[in-house]
Amino acid sequence: MTEHEELVKAREAERQAALEDIAKECIAEVRAWSVAHPQAKWDELEEAVLQARQRFGERLLQAVVEERAEVRPVPGPPCAQCGTEMHYKGPKSRYVVSSLGETQLERGYYYCPQCKVGVFPPR
Repeated sequence: MTEHEELVKAREAERQAALEDIAKECIAEVRAWSVAHPQAKWDELEEAVLQARQRFGERLLQAVVEERAEVRPVPGPPCAQCGTEMHYKGPKSRYVVSSLGETQLERGYYYCPQCKVGVFPPR
């Protein structure tokens, strides 16, 4: 196995461990809530689980999007207005609201010098 392949494999193992930690944290939160609320009714238990699922979904989405954003397109994406290759200007942060909730993303920001427009996230 080459050094690059070993680095890629190690990075993948780190990402997997981080996602597993997120899942374990959400499970622990629900179990702790259940212990703290022994008289909780079914609908209250269900709500606690749904909230944990929501948090997990938000964090999983953020992790996967950030992982994908690490590989920026080379060359840059074409400008939607003029077709010129857009220039990478570095990472920018933005809050995005999806069906999983609000997630903060850090993605590459691209800029068209001809049209003077930027795009985030690249599509």
